[in-house]
Amino acid sequence: MNEVLDPVNLFFIAVAVVIFFKLRSVLGTRTGHDRPIDPFGLDNKKTPAGERENDDGNVIQMPPPAGADDVPPPGGHDSEDSEALTEQDAALARQFDEFKKLDPSFDAVTFLEGAKAAYEMIVDAFAQGDKKTLGPLLSKQVMSGFANAIDERRKQGQVMETRFVGIDDARITDATLDGKKGRITVRFVSELISVLRDKSGNILEGDDKEIQ
Repeated sequence: MNEVLDPVNLFFIAVAVVIFFKLRSVLGTRTGHDRPIDPFGLDNKKTPAGERENDDGNVIQMPPPAGADDVPPPGGHDSEDSEALTEQDAALARQFDEFKKLDPSFDAVTFLEGAKAAYEMIVDAFAQGDKKTLGPLLSKQVMSGFANAIDERRKQGQVMETRFVGIDDARITDATLDGKKGRITVRFVSELISVLRDKSGNILEGDDKEIQ
């Protein structure tokens, strides 16, 4: 079994996950008639295939979180919440300002909410062996490791059962801008119930009742 991607090693500690999202294929080209931009996203229907990236630029349109109808649109968080987030680190605040120069709709609070949704999707998809969902969310290098672990589980007839309890903490720890591509590092601390079973259903690792 791939020890690096063992569920205990991967999920049962304070996990620092770097998720790369492209701010936009071409920034600064919006008109007043465009729909608000998902800060995670890229409208693949409007982007020529040759311009899409398949590595760190992988993006996926995130489903709206529960109660999304009550949440202001991206760019609508010029508020105390946004100020509290950015004031934790002056360097982050300056970097977020640079992001907004390229895409005025970018908002750190909205981005962080989307990152939480992506994190939960990654945890669930890995447990289910869902490579199709994982592919757009991970860089090629990280996806390769996940795919190898999933293939090894299947080869040995093992099944991972994971129940996502919640995220205790999620915070942006770093943000950089390379040309028109933004890279944001988010640190997650989460709670899960996860077990790895053999082909007979016996528990190999984890506990089906204990929250880790």
